[in-house]
This record gives sequence, C-alpha cells and structure tokens, in this order.
Amino acid sequence: MKQIINYELLSVAGYSLQIGRLLVIACIVLISKLIQYLMRKGLNRLSDKGRLDANKVHSIYMLMSYFLWTISTLMTLDYIGIRLS
Repeated sequence: MKQIINYELLSVAGYSLQIGRLLVIACIVLISKLIQYLMRKGLNRLSDKGRLDANKVHSIYMLMSYFLWTISTLMTLDYIGIRLS
C-alpha cells in the first residue's frame, strides 16, 4: 500500500507529484466544496427568513467563496512544494 501511495507520477525540476499528494489535494478540494455548500445553505436561510436581501446574500457568498478558493489554492501549492514566500 505504501508503494502505491508513494508512486511518483511526475517529476519536473526537483518537484515530484505522487499519488499520496494527489489524494491530499483531492481532500483539500472536497473539504473546500463542503465548506462552500454549507456557506450557501446558511446564507440562503438568512435570505429566506428575510434578514438579508437575496442580492446581498449572493455578494457575500461570492466574496467568501473567492476567499476560500484562494486559501485552498495557496494550501495546495504549499503542500506540493511550491513556496510562495
């Protein structure tokens, strides 16, 4: 099992992409999608109760979504070894 997870798919300029790393990246994406889904549900509840206008809910959702995907992308790049600092 360890050989399968550590199997190298691609190696370019000192960076290697392994199946295990690909699985972690997939988990990061799935967790981000789950958080995004929960954000949408929560904001829609606020809109349905009349606390917020539908346009405001959409704007808030989009801003939060962009922030979430930016953080997810930075985490993924850092995990595969691309240092941004």
